[in-house]
Amino acid sequence: MNDQPGYLDGPLAYHTQELYRPDEEKMFEYTSLVARRFLDTLSEAMVLDLCSGTGLSIERLACHPAVSCATGIEIDPGYVSFASDRLLGAYPNLTFRLGDALDPPVPRNSWDIVVLSSAYHHVRNENKAQLLEAASSAVKGAGLVIIAENIIPRHRPKVLEEYSSAIKAFYVAVLSSMMDRFDAIPQSVRTTIQRIVRYGEDGEFEYKVASRCAS
Repeated sequence: MNDQPGYLDGPLAYHTQELYRPDEEKMFEYTSLVARRFLDTLSEAMVLDLCSGTGLSIERLACHPAVSCATGIEIDPGYVSFASDRLLGAYPNLTFRLGDALDPPVPRNSWDIVVLSSAYHHVRNENKAQLLEAASSAVKGAGLVIIAENIIPRHRPKVLEEYSSAIKAFYVAVLSSMMDRFDAIPQSVRTTIQRIVRYGEDGEFEYKVASRCAS
């Protein structure tokens, strides 16, 4: 997670709230579907996940029989440790490395798939182009870059009040979908969501994307 905000109380809190979010599950499922269709045409494939977090995205790809090497790049050492402890015993082809997704410590032009799953919005706006350049530089010429994001309502760019309203509306819908799915939601998960909204109100860290900003 690049520019890791302070609302998450560490990787376990982040991982737990992700498991309760149907919107994130759908995003990971669709990312996996697109990647697997491409992997079905390959052998000895190499997969790179930038801003890999706790490994929720890349674990769905590491198990594909065509994947010989799956690597997650994460800037937070706590997340690298958490993901490694959680997954490395199950996937011998998977590794997590400490590094910045803006300048990942991996070979260029070497990866069949590069994944940015719920990562783009965690990077400050002035660094987004550099993140996309890093992904483009890492992937092979005939490879695939997958960018998966949840989309907040439209708002005018750089208008904090509209951005804050969009963040609130998005997470009201998130909580509603969670309550429809689960009989009970831990208070720790609710607290994490509330902190995300607070940071959105402050215009800090959560650089969420909109499908189109109003002019």
